[in-house]
Amino acid sequence: MTQKTASEAGPGPKPTLAAALEDVDAFGVGIFEGVLEKGETDEVRRRLWAVADAKEAAGPTDFVPADADDKNIRLLSLINWDAFFIDLSVRAEVMEAAAHVIGERMLLSNYSANIMGPGARSMVLHADQGYVAEPWPPMALAVNVGWMVDDFNEAAGATRYVPASHQASGSPDPDRDYETLPIEGPAGSMIIIDGRVWHTSGANTTMDRQRAAIFGYYTVPWIRQQVNWRDALDAGVASECSDEYLQLLGYSLGNRELFNLGAMKARAEKYRTEAAEN
Repeated sequence: MTQKTASEAGPGPKPTLAAALEDVDAFGVGIFEGVLEKGETDEVRRRLWAVADAKEAAGPTDFVPADADDKNIRLLSLINWDAFFIDLSVRAEVMEAAAHVIGERMLLSNYSANIMGPGARSMVLHADQGYVAEPWPPMALAVNVGWMVDDFNEAAGATRYVPASHQASGSPDPDRDYETLPIEGPAGSMIIIDGRVWHTSGANTTMDRQRAAIFGYYTVPWIRQQVNWRDALDAGVASECSDEYLQLLGYSLGNRELFNLGAMKARAEKYRTEAAEN
């Protein structure tokens, strides 16, 4: 993998969501800076580390096999640990960005964080919808909308990507070498990554800096979610969620009008009653 600096090509942080989404259309990646004020960013960081500490106390933190080493702290299913992250996952800017890429009907497949430690190496180049059979359709089926909890720069392991790779119809060739650019921006920025974009974590070459990021992975509604929220979400957390949020988590069965679910349930209940009587 050949590396370039962000200044050589590709988009930089933009002051408006509209400008960032133009970059997503052109390059597959957009950075909307200044979304979170410093106080908000500090609160996100504080709560994120509180979850990390709680998970460490409860047992080993999550591990992703694609990681090159054990120097990342992976925190999966963040919304299960702090309702603060529920609100963060559906901020107006997030939902607008996700809808721009994959349409308004979507599911939240996962909500996770990665705290990259000093010396962490880069993972394999991949696309987040790489499980989809190729050739891919000419539209994204997934999108990552996340947050730079710390400053993203090349030294601290900023995510790297191949510009305009979302225009390809499949995943990168593992036997080829591709030029990548870092996604750099200040803490508090929002990141939008088309699900077709070829990307990887950078290498954290610092001796003492950690780089934290939060990512919401949103997909079109017919793709199976990474997390089975009905099984994974704590009942107490679920009881506090709005109906709209539970629908985003896949608690409903989809388009009730299209499938006439009310009639289907009535027929099923009638069948069970008749079977019991016989």
